[in-house]
Amino acid sequence: PQIQFPNFLPIWTILGFLVAAGLGYLGWRLYRRYRRIMLYGTPLPDPWDEALAALDKVPAEDWLASGHFKRYYYTVSEVLKRYLTRRFGFPALDQTTTEIIRAMKIAKTPEREGFGEFFQRADMVKYAKFVPPATEAAAVVSTARELVKATTPKPETGTGVQVAKGSGVQAGTPEPQN
Repeated sequence: PQIQFPNFLPIWTILGFLVAAGLGYLGWRLYRRYRRIMLYGTPLPDPWDEALAALDKVPAEDWLASGHFKRYYYTVSEVLKRYLTRRFGFPALDQTTTEIIRAMKIAKTPEREGFGEFFQRADMVKYAKFVPPATEAAAVVSTARELVKATTPKPETGTGVQVAKGSGVQAGTPEPQN
């Protein structure tokens, strides 16, 4: 029998093959991602993002209103110790304040005086039964946030011409002259 023109069978066959190849590639990528997550777990967030998120979750008003100053200072200092451990690579969680200050001096970490003052003040509340003034206690989380932000690495600025996204101009190429 005569085949009617246009014959779409070859086009549908090619399109079906391309769709199957695309789905196969997508499945392979998802399998690799799933296998990587199963082997290594989900990647950890940056230490500064993790610390800022943990500081946001501290129920400061509730603990201060009920007089749980030790718990409040202990929680904030543990967040900062975990941040220092992940950010600068020394075991701050297992160290005393004196050892943390010494390790920070050796590593020449920025804001070591600020961290030292914070931990010494927190030790007074945690171990010496010192009750801080309400204004000082309310500012603990903001002080910790400032310390984390001060030691967050700054994003690198690229050399060359800064170009706005969507402007149609590629970086490093001169604009055409009219």
